[in-house]
Amino acid sequence: MLPGRAGHHDPLNVQTVPLPVFGSRAEACPTESLLYADQPTGVVNSRAMTKQRPDYSRAAGGAALGARLRRLSERLDRDATRIYAQQGIRFEQRWFGVLNQLVVHGSMSIGELAQALNITHVSVSQTSRSLAAAGIVRSVTAPADARRRSLRLTAKGAALVARLAPLWSAFDAAAEEVNAEAGDVVRMLDRLDDALARKSMFARIAERTGLATGEHDAD
Repeated sequence: MLPGRAGHHDPLNVQTVPLPVFGSRAEACPTESLLYADQPTGVVNSRAMTKQRPDYSRAAGGAALGARLRRLSERLDRDATRIYAQQGIRFEQRWFGVLNQLVVHGSMSIGELAQALNITHVSVSQTSRSLAAAGIVRSVTAPADARRRSLRLTAKGAALVARLAPLWSAFDAAAEEVNAEAGDVVRMLDRLDDALARKSMFARIAERTGLATGEHDAD
């Protein structure tokens, strides 16, 4: 440490403290360190950070495809949740797809929703139960077949949609802006969708590990 005047704390006195990797105190990263002010409380001097943490997922390239997609999805959902919270609206981002389909079509069965959204029946069922518990949708007898049940917006759900419509327009505009700024990433996602439709990740991994597969993945 740099020498200071006797009996006085020198704020420029610093010591290097290694950062743990993956939350383990035993694994110190040799290329990263924080500079702490030399004081009894050990307060971090944020301006003295020598290096940002490396982005391991980005550095892994295509091998971290799933992790990158999850991270981006979480970031988008987190920002959407913040907007709803600032407006004083209780709304879960996972509700949007089902809610939007019901607005467009009036009423739909679980199977029809799953097909329209290209997601599993289980996912739609979980979302619809959450919407029903919030009083936003209700189950009704299908007009064409009394044995079938469909989902429909309640009065509360219709009022919520009307309130959220201007907000959703802003969401759409912001998403279009980000997509354009990123060089039409949606077109790349279309290509990713098509590649997985031709051959699933399950089949690709099974092929490399010697696992038997009929290529008919379970929903």
